[in-house]
Amino acid sequence: MLDRLRRTTNQGSFIPEIDGLRFFAIMTVVLFHLNTTYANVLGQGKHSYVLLNDSIPWLGWCFMRLDLGVKVFFGISGFILSLPFLRHYLLGQRKVDVGDYFLRRLKRLEPPFLISLAALFAAQSALSLLDVDRPLSHLLVGLLYSHVIVYGEANPINPVTWSLETEAQFYIVVPLLFRWLFKPSRSRSRIFILLFLVGLSILFRQHVVNNDWYHLQNTVLAYLSNFLMGTVMAWMYLAMPEYFRRKSYGWDLAGALAVWLMFWAYKPQHYPLHNAAFNASIIGLFLAVFKGRAFNAFFTWQPVYTIGGMCYSIYLLHYAFIFVVVPRTSGLTSALPYTTGLSLQLLLVVPFMLVFTSVFYLLIEKPCMDKEWPRKAIEWLRARTRKPVRA
Repeated sequence: MLDRLRRTTNQGSFIPEIDGLRFFAIMTVVLFHLNTTYANVLGQGKHSYVLLNDSIPWLGWCFMRLDLGVKVFFGISGFILSLPFLRHYLLGQRKVDVGDYFLRRLKRLEPPFLISLAALFAAQSALSLLDVDRPLSHLLVGLLYSHVIVYGEANPINPVTWSLETEAQFYIVVPLLFRWLFKPSRSRSRIFILLFLVGLSILFRQHVVNNDWYHLQNTVLAYLSNFLMGTVMAWMYLAMPEYFRRKSYGWDLAGALAVWLMFWAYKPQHYPLHNAAFNASIIGLFLAVFKGRAFNAFFTWQPVYTIGGMCYSIYLLHYAFIFVVVPRTSGLTSALPYTTGLSLQLLLVVPFMLVFTSVFYLLIEKPCMDKEWPRKAIEWLRARTRKPVRA
């Protein structure tokens, strides 16, 4: 089953450590939304963090920061999208065909996104759950990855898609960034340019948050620093292959410190010092996963990287699943102390959520990982619609 669920990748491009990092990113987000939804169902709202603190002092502090997984996703995207361009510019490998680059993104990511958003829109419309004016416009704007820019808030059809809009903007930025960065005249200043862009993004995020520019708070400009941490890691990964093969327990200690720093620095997110420290922690986590003995063993464990490889399907559907299921399971745990009830909700909800999303993954997302799927789909349809030849 694990082999069947494993992501389909281009030959030689599978990096289990990256899918392991995807596991960390998606599970932190799932836990964050499970807690907030359970609290809302019980009428506690934001007080859930206080209730968790009353039971285990540090637990509420951690849970209110678990949405940091989204920014780790940005770093992972920076790594993955930068690799083919860096392989060309640093190693002299085949030049990236920009048209093919965008077509590949469309073929790989669009069908699951379109199908999930349309299905959720249809379900919520049928059940009269969309309490917004002109709901169809929210769907159309969302399909164009521009809901936050247009409305200044997350899409009510599926709120988590705000980050996918940010990612889509980064897809456009990447080819332009590398073409500009690797001009011969900038051979000695590239690292300073990257640091300058990181600093500029950190200051931009502080500025838009302080001035309540809601329409710009979730744009790629505000989160470019997180993406560029992945670019830096991809650069190191290609430039120092022998260094990444050597592992030590010292990097496990560094990884533990990086995770602590990640949680400490995450809020308030827009403070420049916090933002810079959080970006440094992304680098530390990446290095620990590649170079730490214990970290590497865990994040390259097949169940972990398999779930990480399904993160797109999980991300698209987990919030809706939790929103529907938790109100129906909360009656089993509502009389218990909050921490105990939340723990039982975790055991009740998350396994079924993984089963549900894995079905979507196998039926919709995984077939789209084959870059030839449109041609194969057309051939399949032709074969099914071809009239049989009569004797």
